Amino acid sequence: MTPDIYQPTTLGHTILALAFYVLMAGFVIYSLVALYSLLRFGRSMILAIIVALLYLIISASLYAAAVGNLNGIKF
Repeated sequence: MTPDIYQPTTLGHTILALAFYVLMAGFVIYSLVALYSLLRFGRSMILAIIVALLYLIISASLYAAAVGNLNGIKF
């Protein structure tokens, strides 16, 4: 059984999906800059890698929850 893929059916859904993914793209760019800064200018490389991995795990789980909630919005 394959998971349902979000398919916008109305203009409202399309605008909502577009705004969501633009917001996610901004968050990804911000996250990459933050992780680069941490790895480049951090004092301890091991600590920076651990923090970066935790950050990526938390971000991935929050993204999955956000996509699940986006799919649940009904107009």
